[in-house]
Amino acid sequence: MTYWRVPEGGEDATVFALAQLLQWSGGSRPASAVGYIYREEGGNLHRWVVQSYGGVQNFVAAHADVFALEPRKPGRMQQSCGYASERHRDLIEIDRLSTSTECEMCFASSLSHFKRAIAEAAKHARKVTRFPVASARSSEQLSCQSLFVNIVIQKLASTVDVFLEPFRPGVVEKLGLGPEVLCSQNPRLIYGRMTGYGQGGTEFSSMAGHDNNYLALSGTLDFFKRGDEKPFAPANFAGDYAGGAMMLAMGVLLALLERSKSGCGQVIDAAMIDGANYTALPLFKWMQSGFVPVGTDGHVVASDFILCQAPHWSDIYLCKEDPAKKGSRQYVSVQAIEPQFYKVLLEGLGLAGEELPAQWDKEAWPEMKSRFAAIFQTKTRDEWARVFAGTDACCVPVLNATEAAAHPHSRRRRSFEPTPGSPGAYEPAPAPKLSRTPGSVPRPRPVPGANTREVLLDNGFSREEVDNLMKEGVVAESRKEPSKL
Repeated sequence: MTYWRVPEGGEDATVFALAQLLQWSGGSRPASAVGYIYREEGGNLHRWVVQSYGGVQNFVAAHADVFALEPRKPGRMQQSCGYASERHRDLIEIDRLSTSTECEMCFASSLSHFKRAIAEAAKHARKVTRFPVASARSSEQLSCQSLFVNIVIQKLASTVDVFLEPFRPGVVEKLGLGPEVLCSQNPRLIYGRMTGYGQGGTEFSSMAGHDNNYLALSGTLDFFKRGDEKPFAPANFAGDYAGGAMMLAMGVLLALLERSKSGCGQVIDAAMIDGANYTALPLFKWMQSGFVPVGTDGHVVASDFILCQAPHWSDIYLCKEDPAKKGSRQYVSVQAIEPQFYKVLLEGLGLAGEELPAQWDKEAWPEMKSRFAAIFQTKTRDEWARVFAGTDACCVPVLNATEAAAHPHSRRRRSFEPTPGSPGAYEPAPAPKLSRTPGSVPRPRPVPGANTREVLLDNGFSREEVDNLMKEGVVAESRKEPSKL
């Protein structure tokens, strides 16, 4: 790796020319050829610095005299918002009906320059189109039965930052697309592997599974219960989405941060079973400290645990039927754990002047829960929402998805955005919200193969090569309108 200082005077012209030259593409560019142009910050001085690797390093060295570049050692540098020679097609995903698609969606919706190329097996194409979080800008359809498809994917993977695959261990190796192959061709590649049980371990690694299976084996499903009821998995998001997709996204970000120092990529083994229990780390720690009550059989005693709705001040209560919503059961959520919040809750319920058992008197919890239940049924959910609005009672209405999107707080924060192609429907907006790059509004679901020709041409394939690949059935194109390319 080498660094070069751009001399004072004429910086704009030099930087612009270098930025254009470094943004080359095509087969002549080595996989490791990457260059950046930085703006060095130091006191009141601002100088541009060129940082280069591989083929770009040789290119810059050969043209140092032309641009009057001065060799220098690396210092404190801040990347310029205006110039970067990395191409904007950052990620390729071997796609299927999979949780890894939500991980990709996080990057696609939060990075305005992000482009995603899908390598999609044709037999899964229709399923992926229906997968709810598919939101790619670029979709390429490949036939994974073809002997030549691995050559196409290898060439695509040599130009990107991140490669994701969601298959069981060994599948991509059989296709010639394992990390040993792709990472050797692109040493900076972040190779993400999404599975339920992980790449190694016992026979579970090769077994099929779903969300509550991963929660069960990870020890976290035992937390999702109340009283003496059986465990109840929370609608697919704790294992698949939180433990899987979000942990894979975090792994990609950690790997990218590390790569900024080492210049090297690495493989991410993102197992939903690991992500589920690591997300629940505080609960495991609380079990060790005694805050989470555990029985002699090792299971959580939900009837004594405040986060399993054991006390009256941490529960969900049914409200009076709303005449405007006949037949609909409406609830409020209560979790006034701290004493000062519990005091506000009692005031709102009209119990502030009464002599009541102590908040943490477990013997009184069942009786107080019955009393709370009776009080909450004296008003509708929306009436209770108005009673507690703006207070610290920790009592809020339980909204359905449509109500949540229409709620004034959600609207003010733009927590939901219209779903493309579905008039009147809304979906969660990108989170968290960044101040300078807050993320994009939802995009239409991709048509598998809609960008095949564009993706290949953009990554160094000639028109003749693309036509031959189409003819041989290695790639496919699906368009509502004829291609303009």
